Amino acid sequence: MDMRRCKTAVIGLGGMGRSHLAMYARQPRTEVVAVCDRLPGRAEAVAGELSVPSFYTDWGHLLEAERPEIVSVVTNGPSHAEITIAAARSGAKAVYCEKPMASRLADARAMIEACRQFETVLAVNHDRRWSRSYENLKRAIASGVIGRPVHLTMTCGGGRLGCTGTHLFDLMRFLFGCDAASVTGALDRTGRPDPRGPEFRDPGGYALIEFEGGRRAFLDLSEDIGTGFDTTLIGDQGRVFISEGSSRWEALTRPSAERAGDFWDWGKPLRPHPLDVPDNQDVGAWMDSALEEILARMSGQEGILRCSGEDGYKALEMMVAIHLSDREGRVPVSLPLTGAIISEEFKVT
Repeated sequence: MDMRRCKTAVIGLGGMGRSHLAMYARQPRTEVVAVCDRLPGRAEAVAGELSVPSFYTDWGHLLEAERPEIVSVVTNGPSHAEITIAAARSGAKAVYCEKPMASRLADARAMIEACRQFETVLAVNHDRRWSRSYENLKRAIASGVIGRPVHLTMTCGGGRLGCTGTHLFDLMRFLFGCDAASVTGALDRTGRPDPRGPEFRDPGGYALIEFEGGRRAFLDLSEDIGTGFDTTLIGDQGRVFISEGSSRWEALTRPSAERAGDFWDWGKPLRPHPLDVPDNQDVGAWMDSALEEILARMSGQEGILRCSGEDGYKALEMMVAIHLSDREGRVPVSLPLTGAIISEEFKVT
């Protein structure tokens, strides 16, 4: 890829669609040539406001007419797969897809395969992967600040398993550095209507998620808890607490001279340890980093994509496993999932 500006299109112009447009506006190597939204008048209004040359209500017409090199898929979950696959087939060099990646595991797998076949970069916007704060935390964990991390708790009152939960599932994998092996979960039965409309069903819930190496995570997105997004990560020599909403990042660690003996020795107090938190909840900065990475992969540079289609699949799989566990009597469900559940649709947003 040369240094000319890449032709870019944004499909879906709700709140996150606006965030994608702002991201491209900050990036001198991209130019938004078209926008699309199915709501009459919205695409035209956004195009006029932002001086975008073309607007559409049919994404298929957009792909055929504009042939964008980068496509942001910012619609609701059930349409992600069809748009992503069509974008890859139309010649797009990259797709930046919102989470949850799809509403069926089979569809998520088809997205990955289509992008592989047509050599399209596929990034899924579990955006904390690109956070400098979480990257610094991961580095601190690797240095042994809290010893071996073994226990993780995440809560977000009223969060939904697809919309919010997939962010958390991906962050669990990132912090532990390994995959989930088993999920035991339950769905929230409060029955509050989905804010995105009656055609969607994306409940909250809670779960025990067992990871490789004896690590375990506890998730609660139920509607009867009054918290924002809070995380506690405990190791055998310390702990980290994060409350994103109140910008609290705290670490406590046992000094190296006191680490001998039993892990649980209460007589050895933990001491504060500073954390480098440069971008707490700066979603724009996270997305800018993601786009830089996408552009680098498009140009053939070496390196990983921090949240690939495979990462998106594994987060979605953990969500599906909670639904399956609840249905079968809240029993443990082993991962990876196989069988008919792969093709079942979950109307997540």
